[in-house]
Amino acid sequence: TLPEKNLKEIMSLKEGGLYNPDQINTDRETIKEFYNALGYLTVNVEEFQTRYEKDSNATDIIIKINEGLKTEIEMVYVTGTNLISEEEVKKVVRIKPGDPYNEVDISDVRYRIIELYSTHGLSDVAVSVKRNIEGQKVFITFQIDEGDLTFFGKTIVTGNYSTRYEVVKREFKHYEDIPFDYHILAKERQRLYRLGLFTGVDVEVIDRYDHKRDILIKLNEGNAGAVEFGLGYGDYERFRGFFDLSYRNLWGMNRQSSLRFELSSLERRYILQYHEPWFLGVPIPFRVFLLREDKREINIDTRETRYRLTRYGATAGVEKKISDILKTELYYEFSLVKTFDVKPDVVLSREDTGTLVISGIRPGVVYDTRDNPFDPKKGVISGVSLKFASPAFLSETNFIKLIFHGSTYQELTKVLVLALSLRGGIAQGFGETRDMPLVERFFLGGRTTVRGYEQDTLGPKGADGTPKGGNAFLMANAEVRTSLGKGIGIVAFLDGGNVWLKAKDINPEDFKYTTGLGMRYNTPVGPIRIDYGHKLQREKGESSGELHFSIGHAF
Repeated sequence: TLPEKNLKEIMSLKEGGLYNPDQINTDRETIKEFYNALGYLTVNVEEFQTRYEKDSNATDIIIKINEGLKTEIEMVYVTGTNLISEEEVKKVVRIKPGDPYNEVDISDVRYRIIELYSTHGLSDVAVSVKRNIEGQKVFITFQIDEGDLTFFGKTIVTGNYSTRYEVVKREFKHYEDIPFDYHILAKERQRLYRLGLFTGVDVEVIDRYDHKRDILIKLNEGNAGAVEFGLGYGDYERFRGFFDLSYRNLWGMNRQSSLRFELSSLERRYILQYHEPWFLGVPIPFRVFLLREDKREINIDTRETRYRLTRYGATAGVEKKISDILKTELYYEFSLVKTFDVKPDVVLSREDTGTLVISGIRPGVVYDTRDNPFDPKKGVISGVSLKFASPAFLSETNFIKLIFHGSTYQELTKVLVLALSLRGGIAQGFGETRDMPLVERFFLGGRTTVRGYEQDTLGPKGADGTPKGGNAFLMANAEVRTSLGKGIGIVAFLDGGNVWLKAKDINPEDFKYTTGLGMRYNTPVGPIRIDYGHKLQREKGESSGELHFSIGHAF
């Protein structure tokens, strides 16, 4: 009754594969278990015959099977329910009359019933199974002994020498006298680990004689301070480095602060960060960033300066995790920007040179189901943010800036991943602001956008070829990522996109496309990558492509 194709798929011996006689007994049991799972309880794999063909140097295998008759479930009964209704128990049973009978399904049902009772404080429940077989029909009865209802008792925490008890307690979802549930303790253990303060979290349950269970939580604190530094190389800024000093348990309250210094041939940046995980006593993270930045934008070929800027910035805001995959945020951003040495062709307005205050609010939302943020194999990440700057927020310029992004990852095989991305943005000045300030305009081209073009060179240009940036951009990327083992991988990619001076000018026919290959070497913080992008619409005077060095995936 079963297709021959289905049986061949479950066997370890494969047509065209190497013949191993030791696998015959394994395949015999595999076939038997497969039939049993479909209700054929009396199946008999009678013999495996082998016939060696000398001419083709191959062995034919003939398998003789006596399937027997199929056994089905006729009726399912549940007895012994008092504290939980029979209807609620039957919701987790899930097997029904007409289903093939097999012991694996019966064991799964028994486990699900025990799980249901344990979430209601009845962790001593016992479930037995009675089977009444009549021909090819089986009557099944799940007999439940609910046991006594147990409750949480006292909770004792040890090992939190530097961390205040309040920090540990606010991760608890249990309290005294609610029904005992092992699942709650497992989730609390995960929550304590996620704080990043502890290298060990052991939970011990202590039985009492009054139907209560005390909880002893033993903690091992890790080092709260960290010093990090690194050196790197990029095709645009060339050599670069950073030094980071951080502490993640200020005043024993899991408050975090860090001071970071970044240096390259084009940029010097100082960042002071503070993170409060419980803002105003509720689990809403509050973050503050203070920034000082000196930056020089250049032509990557000639190393000629396009413009320089000095920026002082302050950002403060809150984040709210709606679920494990959905996060919202709201930030206030203040920047004092001094722009100078600007090439004349880049200037679109008086705000492109001199000192300018830019401030506003930036709400956003992010949806993230990736399995690994550094090297995803499957999942989706998408988001949208809106920046609104106006004098109401102390800004000297007025604009609205919308940015969206979406990327999806699909594991095609164990060594092959397809990654797709779409990103875009539009910006528009209002009031007295007609053109976007230089530091707020969009630029494309380079290692994380459209590879094969120099950094920030796509879109509108001045008479001397200097990029001006624009008020709108649209970009699409596709990658096929292949793993060669030992952390080494190869990527084939297709990039396309462009920048437009105005949002009304957006036209996908203006896309500039590139294709190329890259190599990856995986590290704990993401892959080190080398990409070569080849221009598919090369214009006169342009190079055929560009080589890019960086850390992390392009998207």
